[in-house]
Amino acid sequence: MANKPTVIVTQGSVDEQALRKQYGDTIDYKYGNNQFVGADRAATNTMYAQYLGNLGVGRQNTDVDLNSLTSQPVQQQVVSQPSRYDSTQATADIQSSLRQNSDSYMTNQKAQLDAALSTQIKMLQSAYEKAISDGQISVRDAQDNFVKQKASLEQQAYVNAERTALISQDMGIQNSQQSLGLIQGDQARSATLKNANMTERDKAIFDIQTRLKSLGTQTALSVTDAQAQHDYGLVAAQATADQQYAQGMLGIQSDALNANRNQQFALDNMSTANDYQLGQLATNQVYQQENMKTAQEFAVENMYTGHKLDLEKLDVQFERDVKMAEIQFGYSSSLQGSAHANAMAQAKANMRDAVAEEQAKYDLFNSRLVKQGMVDDNGKPLTVEAEIYQQQAKQAMDKSVSEIYTKSIAEITVEKMKKTLIEPTKSFFDWSGTVYDKEMEAYNAEKKAQDAWLKKYGQ
Repeated sequence: MANKPTVIVTQGSVDEQALRKQYGDTIDYKYGNNQFVGADRAATNTMYAQYLGNLGVGRQNTDVDLNSLTSQPVQQQVVSQPSRYDSTQATADIQSSLRQNSDSYMTNQKAQLDAALSTQIKMLQSAYEKAISDGQISVRDAQDNFVKQKASLEQQAYVNAERTALISQDMGIQNSQQSLGLIQGDQARSATLKNANMTERDKAIFDIQTRLKSLGTQTALSVTDAQAQHDYGLVAAQATADQQYAQGMLGIQSDALNANRNQQFALDNMSTANDYQLGQLATNQVYQQENMKTAQEFAVENMYTGHKLDLEKLDVQFERDVKMAEIQFGYSSSLQGSAHANAMAQAKANMRDAVAEEQAKYDLFNSRLVKQGMVDDNGKPLTVEAEIYQQQAKQAMDKSVSEIYTKSIAEITVEKMKKTLIEPTKSFFDWSGTVYDKEMEAYNAEKKAQDAWLKKYGQ
């Protein structure tokens, strides 16, 4: 049976045993002080029965001898406490994981930077060594060119000397000052060309050595810059790792703060809801204990004084049932002021007029029976046939009065009652669902009671 009503009863008491024998598992039992307390066990059982009857639950077993029941001792049960989740250890574990991730990131970045630095230095050294090698080749080439050019110049000088000697001989001036001048001129030209050749060689070698020296300086600077970039990269990687670690820790701390806030919020809401439910339960219990004997199921036979329907009794019962709905379903007529009072007055007036009309019909029928000599002046039937007619007429009137009463109660309570029932929704902060489950339990119990009320009044 879904959404079973709950009763509060003392564990092991006669009242619990009686309810379990009478209702079995059609209701839920919650242990505590008795929800209802009568003058004796029979009166207490009657109060529970009337309460459950209002919720649409009847006894499954009516043959229970209350006097034969005795209280049963309650066995204390040791309930093992569930192990608590160690949030401190969990935080330490997460912190350790974050530190490991940070160290792993730093190790990876350092390896990449070291590899890049090593590659760059090797490339610079290789280029420098190649330049030196190329420079050495160029020096040798310059020296070779110098030697070749020197040999060529010496050969040319020899040819020139021979030619000058032949010319001097042909001219007959080989031993003259003129011939000597020609020879000296050839020697001067040869020396000049040799000096030029030597200068060109020295200049080429100097240029090569200057370039190599400059390249060596540039290579050293490039290696220093690469080392500096490597160091800068390590600093940046360490800063990034520290930032990631700090962000991770901030996330943990924020989550912990939000979780604590949400838990406190849920606990506060749960406490407020529990306090409200306990207050409602206490209000209902006090009201029902004080009025259970008089605020019973509406029965037309209780509304008679003699052979006449007592409209004053009807009004009192009507007001009690309306008040019962107000307490049970949580709407307040005091907040509606004169509007509610006017509606109550109008509903009672309409009910009294309709009931009076049914009474008049019944009285008219009885007067006809009196005229026919079937009933005496006091309304007592004189024949079996008259008694049957009279019972049928009274049953018809009682049915009509019950329908009038039910309709009147519905008009004044049902719409207000429906507005008070709002199905709960799960809050984002209620991650465990504890508050939502409690609210749904209360909602389902109230809805069952409301459904029973609606069924009772034909809606």
